[in-house]
Amino acid sequence: MHVCLMVDFGSTYTKVLAVDLDSETILGRAQSPTTIDKDITIGFNKALDSLDGAGVFKAEDVRSRYACSSAAGGLKIAAVGLVPDLTLKAAQRAALGAGAKILCAYGYEIDAGIVEEIESCNCDIILLCGGTDGGNKKIIIHNAEVLAESNVPNIIVAGNKAARD
Repeated sequence: MHVCLMVDFGSTYTKVLAVDLDSETILGRAQSPTTIDKDITIGFNKALDSLDGAGVFKAEDVRSRYACSSAAGGLKIAAVGLVPDLTLKAAQRAALGAGAKILCAYGYEIDAGIVEEIESCNCDIILLCGGTDGGNKKIIIHNAEVLAESNVPNIIVAGNKAARD
């Protein structure tokens, strides 16, 4: 079984759809009020728990997750990239394409001061980008290490595959 979770963070509700890609069937749907005021993952986890409780699939069957936001800026993102003219702009476009509101964006190596700014903006997701495959991996690794030591929420990494470890 190849379960794919599709999530929509909406203004009012967070909706989760579980699909078995092998059999091309919908396994279940769940929703929970979106928790923008606190932490967007609270509503997501409630909806996911509802699906898990139905017993239609096992957690280990989930192989992919895709999320978007129909909340017209309800999903708050900080973007961190390598070169502002390239990966940072791509990160910003990806966030906007997901219906998210970009609260802050940074390029090159980040430091403790930038991390404090990111923490204070109360974003839901950090989109960490940087480097083409086989290219510069020093900066994305540096930024990942700095963010890992911080109190920032969920980090999505979209960068040089040579840096994934």
